[in-house]
Amino acid sequence: DFMTYASVSKGFKSGGFDQRRVLLTDASLINGGNDEAGEFDEEEALSYELGWKSTLMEGRVTFNGTFYFVDYDNFQAQAFDGASTKVTNAGSLQSYGSEIDLTFAASANLTLGTAIGYNKAEYKEFDGGQCTATDTFFAFQIDPTVPCVVDLAGKPLDNAPELTFSSYAQYERSLDNDLLIIARAEHNYIDSFYLDQDLDAKLYNDKVDLINLRVTLANENRDWEVALWGKNVLDEKHYIMGIDIPTVGGYAGVVAERATYGLTLRRSFQ
Repeated sequence: DFMTYASVSKGFKSGGFDQRRVLLTDASLINGGNDEAGEFDEEEALSYELGWKSTLMEGRVTFNGTFYFVDYDNFQAQAFDGASTKVTNAGSLQSYGSEIDLTFAASANLTLGTAIGYNKAEYKEFDGGQCTATDTFFAFQIDPTVPCVVDLAGKPLDNAPELTFSSYAQYERSLDNDLLIIARAEHNYIDSFYLDQDLDAKLYNDKVDLINLRVTLANENRDWEVALWGKNVLDEKHYIMGIDIPTVGGYAGVVAERATYGLTLRRSFQ
């Protein structure tokens, strides 16, 4: 009913060339001899994990969790330089945290579930980090042959929220005439985080609470179903991604879907 485990593992991601596709001589001339034509080294990671899996209360509860620590060497950090995606090796990055999930069969009809994730990821060494679009623009006016870089040691990794939380409640009940009704409510919380490597305040995603609702009517064999649903019913505003465009001193992003509602009909044929 209760199992624990521990692991130590090491892996790597191959080195290569990014999307710039320029000759070494050309890149050296453009960037004052400080460029290696987009070549980057392999990334290595050493991971430690301690966790457990359990089934409690005669199978009504499952409770699992893990604690982890990952040490990256030559982490392959990506950023958009205005023309293509550039990959740069950060000297060192560390990530640690925990993931816990719990499922509880509260009754024959009601099931509750939750999952919590905490992740702290920050650079330990990275003296070649991306400048903000504004700093890059002004640095280019001063000396276009010297690339603008910034030291990101001690700064957080982009697109890595510290806290995530999701939970759901699902109720199923049999009706007359071989019918089944299922009602489900979901809540997803995503902590605030930066969208791009340079940690520009203009590319900062605020924390969001996303609520999804769904009511389904089906037959007991689930051969057909009719579902009425709503996603992001609180109409939260947030971004899926965002990047600098240093060549124009601006930004670009993709906005996540706002409140969306729909009706889904499904029929299975044998």
